[in-house]
Amino acid sequence: MRPIGNPLQLYTTDAFLIDAVAAYFESALDAGDSIMAIATEQHQQALEAEFRRRLIDIPAFVAGGRCVFGNAALALEAILGDGMPDADLSAAAVDPLVDRALTASTGSPGHVSCYGEVAPILSAQGRFDPMRRLDQIAGQYAAARPVTVLCGYPANWLMDDASGVSADICSAHLTIVPDDPRR
Repeated sequence: MRPIGNPLQLYTTDAFLIDAVAAYFESALDAGDSIMAIATEQHQQALEAEFRRRLIDIPAFVAGGRCVFGNAALALEAILGDGMPDADLSAAAVDPLVDRALTASTGSPGHVSCYGEVAPILSAQGRFDPMRRLDQIAGQYAAARPVTVLCGYPANWLMDDASGVSADICSAHLTIVPDDPRR
């Protein structure tokens, strides 16, 4: 079952995040979706290792167009205009990837399940207005295309927030997937 809207995945540990994203992607692939991860290099490598552990042939999905990996820092550079995320630049960067992934999707109708962690880069830099704008752009994009964007945020960034950003981020997502309950 696909998440509704633009869900928010909270996490405390990388291990929990990787397991949650891998399960999200595994379910998406089973449904015929294509998948796209715009993540840090560390998380991309961890996801690839988790897919190998789960015996999911990601190189075959990449070759077939059903899996796309992108670097979060490079993606951020591509979508910034005057220091603020720009919807047109974002669409220009993402549309070709999504279009290829939709063509490769085996589900009916075609769908792309994405995972993104670009906005937390802005948060870590204390750039909260651009972070809010990027979350808004991602939500609008997901509403306009057959795309679901799971956004990953470290839970401690939102819990320790004195700037009020937590409420903005949480309200921008229809579903909040909690952090590891064992913590």
